[in-house]
Amino acid sequence: MTAAWRLTSHLNTHRRASGLAGPLAMVPVVALWAFAATIGWALVYWPHMPVSLTHSTGLDPADHASFVDALYVSLVNLTALGLGDIAPTAGWLRIVAPIEALVGFTLLSASRGSLLLGKLSGIGKDAGADGS
Repeated sequence: MTAAWRLTSHLNTHRRASGLAGPLAMVPVVALWAFAATIGWALVYWPHMPVSLTHSTGLDPADHASFVDALYVSLVNLTALGLGDIAPTAGWLRIVAPIEALVGFTLLSASRGSLLLGKLSGIGKDAGADGS
């Protein structure tokens, strides 16, 4: 975040450019959160692949037991796509999958909400000191 602020503060543009440092710095932060969440949830699924998951017709469970497949299941759940080609069958994994979807939705809502809040907080600053 400091690097983004320094980059925009050295530019000879209008002062508002430095105000972009915060929102621009949020992009890698949110990406890092999403990456960490995906890896973390994949580590939950991986030991249980393919025994505790059901596979759609045409998918051989023995071919879909790698960490890459656990990442796929994690991304599908985190983004709330719910494709259903690989789905949990164990009781506790059937609870974990929607919780992961809620975490993904919360991550999306929080990141979008904080950007909107930053935008709304700057609305009154353009009016001037006398309110005109």
